[in-house]
Amino acid sequence: MSWSQKLFLKINNMVGKNTLRDKFFYICGQYLIWVLVVACVGSFFVYGRDIVSLGFFAVPTLLAFGFSYGFAYIFPHRRPIVEHPTITELIVPLSTWKSFPSDHTIAALLLSYGVLLFSGSWVLFLLCLVIAVCVMMGRVYCGVHYPRDIMGGIVTVAMSIIISYVIIVSFLLWYGGSALQSF
Repeated sequence: MSWSQKLFLKINNMVGKNTLRDKFFYICGQYLIWVLVVACVGSFFVYGRDIVSLGFFAVPTLLAFGFSYGFAYIFPHRRPIVEHPTITELIVPLSTWKSFPSDHTIAALLLSYGVLLFSGSWVLFLLCLVIAVCVMMGRVYCGVHYPRDIMGGIVTVAMSIIISYVIIVSFLLWYGGSALQSF
């Protein structure tokens, strides 16, 4: 058994022993991501960033989810309930074919990144990162992801942001440095 499975089973063993903790992680894993959606969309409209900022958000988002589903299609990792039918799931996912990397982790981190891009506020960004970590912890606690799925989501987002910066900056330099000045 891998370190991720052992840690997952240890965490999942706590489910059902404390109602308040179960409710907290259920809210974190199921609904808290919508707070990040509102924060990101609100930051875009309130601070009114330009099209370049939107590109710096859209490109890594497309790359991250493209990597996520491409990897999952080529190397499928099933959800924990498939490998451990006796675990407790607080959240029942729509499907069990894809677990790695975690799409909720990818979305939570990208939305936090979007808040930073659009608002420019490190305080809001750090608050969103705390919320994103709660989402990630909630997904593991509620029985829908292994810790490795969360780590895979973090790496996917980091790679996507780095690659997108190279692509976008190269594109802007290729088509004239004046486009960079608007950013």
